[in-house]
Amino acid sequence: MGDYEKALSYYEKALEKVKKHYGENDGYAVLCENCAAVCGKLGDEKKQKQYQEKAAQIYRTLGMKG
Repeated sequence: MGDYEKALSYYEKALEKVKKHYGENDGYAVLCENCAAVCGKLGDEKKQKQYQEKAAQIYRTLGMKG
């Protein structure tokens, strides 16, 4: 719908809940990738890179892609 700030807020809330209840699992990594994509749409390259790196780190830890 184009409301990227709202989308990022929801994704970040989901990150908190997933981390609290399940830890930094593959679902958490997917949410990080989604946050990175939204940050890209918002033009926040620094935050986008942070989320991309976090997702890659989780995937490596889990022995998955990344």
